[in-house]
Amino acid sequence: MKKNTLTIIILTLTVINLVLNVLIIFSVLPMADKTNNLITKVAEVVDLEIAPQFKTDEPALNVGDIDSRTITTADGSTKHTVSVPGSDGKNHYVVTGVVVSLDATHEDYKKYSEGFDNSMALISSKVDSVISSYTYENVLASKNEIQEQLLQEVRSLFQSDVIYDVSLQGFTVQ
Repeated sequence: MKKNTLTIIILTLTVINLVLNVLIIFSVLPMADKTNNLITKVAEVVDLEIAPQFKTDEPALNVGDIDSRTITTADGSTKHTVSVPGSDGKNHYVVTGVVVSLDATHEDYKKYSEGFDNSMALISSKVDSVISSYTYENVLASKNEIQEQLLQEVRSLFQSDVIYDVSLQGFTVQ
């Protein structure tokens, strides 16, 4: 009799375990699926907001296909000195070199590369206006943002995407 009672208890616990497993499969897993879908959608939205604004499907250029030009100021210097306001009421200065890279494989390259030296004053003016729009407190943290803004400004100046990149070299803030 004891063996039968023990068998009945084990059988009852096994059936209860089976019922609980079925309950978990049909109630908890769909909720986990919905939560997973929600997390995926939020992650996609975040990726869209921080995605680069340029075309990422373009193949990267080889080093031999990039023509880099150092921008000079009106006095022939390769260093640009730009005054930026500070919250302390004093003027501070940013000293940087600017290099514009052209895509030598672009269809407009020949057209713009020949007269590029004549555009240095305009590009230098764009550099001054973009950098001076920042304050002393946020200019260092915004170096990449300044480069992107300069890239867009120079591309709009030339009205072509023959300009591959704009980089700031020796970026010093005083």
